[in-house]
This record gives sequence, C-alpha cells and structure tokens, in this order.
Amino acid sequence: MVRKLFVVADKSDAGRCQGPGQNGEGQCRNYGMEEAQKRGLLDDGEDYTGVKNCAAHGAFVQKKAKDQKRVHDYRLQIWQQRVQEFSESERTKTLRGEIGILRLMLETIMNECRTTQDLMLYSSKIADIIMKIEKLVRSCDALESGLGMILDRQAALALSAKFVTVIQSQVQDPNVIDTISTGLIDAIVDATRAD
Repeated sequence: MVRKLFVVADKSDAGRCQGPGQNGEGQCRNYGMEEAQKRGLLDDGEDYTGVKNCAAHGAFVQKKAKDQKRVHDYRLQIWQQRVQEFSESERTKTLRGEIGILRLMLETIMNECRTTQDLMLYSSKIADIIMKIEKLVRSCDALESGLGMILDRQAALALSAKFVTVIQSQVQDPNVIDTISTGLIDAIVDATRAD
C-alpha cells in the first residue's frame, strides 16, 4: 500500500484528514486517502472509499476494518441465502438428514480403526458421535411424533386394513386378496418390530 502523504492546498478543504495536526495546529493538513484517490493523487489499485484519514493517522487500519466488514457482510449474505434455502425446504421439520450425516461420520471414523489401539485412540470421538446420534434420534422422534409424521403399529395395521378394503373393491379373487393382506401385515410387523 502506498504510504505517501498529500498536503492540502487549501486549509478549508473538506477532504482533509480527520486526524489531529502537528504541534497543536488543529486538523491534519494532509488529504484523507479517499480524497487523495478522488483527486487522482493516489492510484495503487486499492479502494479507499470511506477512508477519511491519511496514512499517518491510521488510514490503513481504517481500510483494513472496512475491507473486513465488506468480507463479513459478503459472508453473511452467502450464509443468509443458505439459511433461507434450508428454511424454505419441505424437509425443514425433519432431522433425518442430520442423523445420516452423523452416522456417516461415525462410519468414517470406524473405517479408520484398523487395530484395537486405533479404536482406543478414537474412542472419545466415537463415544461423542454416538451420544450425538442418540440425542438427535430422540429429537427427531419427538419432532415427528409431534407433527403426526409417525404411525404406531396399531395405526399402521388400521391403514393396512383400509388398503385391503380398497383392493377388495377391485380384485375378486379371494386368494389374491389374502396374499396381499398377509404381505401388508408382514411388512408392517417387520417395520415396527423395534417398537
């Protein structure tokens, strides 16, 4: 960065540095970096917009803070867009994706373990991820139950009976109906066996 100082021709110039002058003479007699750039005195490829001080009074600190704020604002805008994408998704009210990510992380760590010593080395990470999975599964179950997204065994069997009734209205062969009914009940029992 250029560290030149550019002295103002007129002491009443509004583009003067906002810092104090030397020997108690009031305001600094140099142009602020923004004004120096506007007047064509400074062309180092940098943007000094908003930098009111000269190089002797912290212009580069001001510029760095301004640049950091611009980067921060840009990142915030990117994250805000991602947050909106997630919040507008139909899958906002489910934690199944997050459970899958944790399980994938656990699998990756377990795949790194080749020996008992490796297992001991990673044991704290493994235990931490298992606890997080357990907590997330409980949260997911509570969330889905609260939203009515989960069928218990009785509700699933009742739904199966309704399916069979619909099938009976279209299929006349009792053997086919019996096979379909048995298949549905077996599938529900298998799916709800963990209950």
